[in-house]
Amino acid sequence: MSLPKVTLALCLSIITIFVSFPASAQTNVKQLADGVFHIWLDHYSSLVVIGENSILINDPANTERAKKLKAEIQKLSHKPVQTIVLSHEHYDHVGGSEVFEDAEIVCHRNCESVFQLDESNMAPAKVDTNYSDFLEIDLGTAKVNLHHVGAADGTATTLIHLPEQGIVASADMYEPKELTHELFMDDVNYLGVRRLLQKAVDLNPKHAINAHSPGTDPIDLIEGLKFVNDLYTQTKPVLYKTLQEGGFPGLMQAMPTLHKRIDMSKYQEWKNYEHLPTHVRRMALSIFHGG
Repeated sequence: MSLPKVTLALCLSIITIFVSFPASAQTNVKQLADGVFHIWLDHYSSLVVIGENSILINDPANTERAKKLKAEIQKLSHKPVQTIVLSHEHYDHVGGSEVFEDAEIVCHRNCESVFQLDESNMAPAKVDTNYSDFLEIDLGTAKVNLHHVGAADGTATTLIHLPEQGIVASADMYEPKELTHELFMDDVNYLGVRRLLQKAVDLNPKHAINAHSPGTDPIDLIEGLKFVNDLYTQTKPVLYKTLQEGGFPGLMQAMPTLHKRIDMSKYQEWKNYEHLPTHVRRMALSIFHGG
């Protein structure tokens, strides 16, 4: 039996309060390039690309936000939203697509295996277009490239790139001077996160959109990659030494205190630094367990 949408919305609200996300009553619409906008609304980001005949967006998030998002888009253009790109398979990003009637849903092919398990009524009824490693969408006024470099936050993670405008967009890979809350780390493969962030930095963007941040300064992306690289560099040798000394049983015994054997103190002023043990564990599991 699927949850009523009102119940789900209440659950999501409770989660939001529990993890102390900052309130976001103000909507911010920022033009990044000709016909390209970043809309910050209800603690989620959406990329909006106004094409020759239609509009492309990403991650409506949920029905109520999608209604507000649609109203904001109509202030920018009366062209129809015909393409919705989903950043990955997690339900808090993919809901609300039904608000944009007849829009084509685009997601990495791994989305569908998760969507068919949906009991929340958040996932779209179907994915119209999926892809494997790369997909180019030509809107006439802009080309939108979708890259998949492996599992990261979930298994269907997409990096969006507008090469002509120098814009990248991703979800749940990093936040400015903040560690992801430990409640949302169970589905993270840190090796994939590292690869995606490196890909994004290598594209040398002018703007870097992150799903849960109002800013688009690429410095936040660069610092996010530096954190992950430092976490990898610190964790890997300790992990292998522990395996060499005690084998798999020794590693399992040491896992709860593995974070005490590495030094990430340069990030101690970052929000949620107290959740570092979970990040160390996820990196270790990503390296020797595949996730």
